[in-house]
Amino acid sequence: MQQATGYELKDLTITLPRNGGSGQIIGQLSDKFKKDQKNSFDIRQLAAEFIWYESIDSPFCRLDISIIESVDFLNFLRGGEIVHLELVTDASKGETLKWTGQIFKIGSVTKSERTASYVLNCISTESFNNEVNRVFGTFGPHAKQRDSLPKHIIKKYLKGDKKIKHKGAIESCSKINFVSPNWRPVDLLNYVCDKVTRQTSGRGSETQSGFLFFENARGYNFKSIDGMCEQQVKGFTYTFEQSNVEQRDPERNMYLINNIAFPDRTNILEKLRTGAVKNVTSGILLPIMSRSAIMQDNSGGGGGTITGPRETVLSQTFGRASTLEKGNPLAFMKEYEEYFPSRTKLRILPGLKDQKESKGQPAGDPNAGAATADVDTLEVASYAAARYSLIRAICLRIEVPGNTAIAAGDVIAVSIPLGRGDNGKVVEDKTYSGKYLVAGVSHVWTKEGVSTTIELIRDSVRK
Repeated sequence: MQQATGYELKDLTITLPRNGGSGQIIGQLSDKFKKDQKNSFDIRQLAAEFIWYESIDSPFCRLDISIIESVDFLNFLRGGEIVHLELVTDASKGETLKWTGQIFKIGSVTKSERTASYVLNCISTESFNNEVNRVFGTFGPHAKQRDSLPKHIIKKYLKGDKKIKHKGAIESCSKINFVSPNWRPVDLLNYVCDKVTRQTSGRGSETQSGFLFFENARGYNFKSIDGMCEQQVKGFTYTFEQSNVEQRDPERNMYLINNIAFPDRTNILEKLRTGAVKNVTSGILLPIMSRSAIMQDNSGGGGGTITGPRETVLSQTFGRASTLEKGNPLAFMKEYEEYFPSRTKLRILPGLKDQKESKGQPAGDPNAGAATADVDTLEVASYAAARYSLIRAICLRIEVPGNTAIAAGDVIAVSIPLGRGDNGKVVEDKTYSGKYLVAGVSHVWTKEGVSTTIELIRDSVRK
């Protein structure tokens, strides 16, 4: 395993609570572990390894620290202690991974004579707020929120307002009326992800949807898949080739791929079952059943609903999406579009009937400022699930020298050669070379160096 030769672990400290017996610790531990007199201790010399995790599928970041020590530091840990991490690698060009979390679990404890080894499982501080806070109330255009709904929930309930200041953290979305029945903050955000559409235009005039709420090293993010695919690619390309050849520039070696894994080269049954090829969505509006979207009566008898269910096929989804490349990787499955939908969804539409204003008078807009809520809900249901599946059409896992500049949700470029050459020249593999969305990142630190494993996904191939 090739690791980053240049890195700096600027900070790895634990801050104990004031009632955690710090006076005894200060008296027993050597000065080299004391960071200050505020219950903070530098554990860089005690740490044998740590692993950092972040993913677009996870609302919080994780840090697992493996400790080997013989100074009885374990005796003063109870869980809940604050952990500070600051790491930077040469490949990141100065972009630092800086994070604060808390210990939620102390596990894998073993003792041998005077030596103790254990793992400190840490998670973002806001995850504790997610467990102890509940959201109850109505939300929507008339709820008198100064911020957008995702920003409001992150600031008020998760207490994460300092983590949404980076560029593009919260993407604007459509409005929707709903009631939160005592949900956890993250549960509410995940509910909204599947109900709203983008306000910015995508490809042409087509409505796009499919949002994700996640945390990366920069902070919290509420972004659509299409929005992430539209962003600029990072300023370097990872290449799969032999390192240290012909006295190559050492900087180029920092962007060489050490190992490649293909979790699933293809899985046709999965695409069929998840509705990527063809799905149908019906909607029910409980106050006015005739405004539902279930079945239209074309016989003239006056039965059925005003609109029919929404049906989406693969070629339609691909043409509507803001893809990373131009070629459809699932074009060979087009024949299955002629069959019945392989995924059926049923949605309760959020539209209102006879909505009253504060003085009891009929409201001018019965949907209280969310006039397109019913249409948006159906559009999301028929498009978002297919979009979630399409973005994972091609999956790749690469291991590279440590790079703290890469975060979940970024777009990076990868160059992978074919197994054969053309007239002695290396030819790129069009299926696996090109732009990818970073689905997950893990950094493994040891005293010898840092390595980074990147989970890559994409929805298209080069033509």
